[in-house]
Amino acid sequence: MGNQVQDWKTVPPPVNLSEEENGTVVCKAAAGKPAAQISWVPKGDCFTEEEIHGNRTVTVKSTCTRNSFNASNISCFISHLTGNRTLYINHEVHSKLKRNSFKQGFRMSAMILWIVKFSLLGGILSLFFWANYDIRYSVC
Repeated sequence: MGNQVQDWKTVPPPVNLSEEENGTVVCKAAAGKPAAQISWVPKGDCFTEEEIHGNRTVTVKSTCTRNSFNASNISCFISHLTGNRTLYINHEVHSKLKRNSFKQGFRMSAMILWIVKFSLLGGILSLFFWANYDIRYSVC
């Protein structure tokens, strides 16, 4: 009977998300009881495998090809009876996309800087003319 109680015990899995050198992204929930469920946002070209250990815990590993994601932010969602976890990783889909984003960001920053400069210049000029206008009419 003591074994039956132990069989129903839940064990939270330690979780990990990593980028491998071979061009894959790996989400792993190690030694959980019962087995965790892994899903990805956005969905990619992934395969999931389970390894059952002698103590009846289960390691679930989901591996995806990096190029199958059409986004720079990838989320791995681990669902387990002891609680859910979401892990994030940021990776660039294409280096060209990264260069274009940088150029667009730089152009936007330069444009904002010019707008701020001209706004300040306009504010200073309007204060100058307002002060001179006020002086001229207060003397008369």
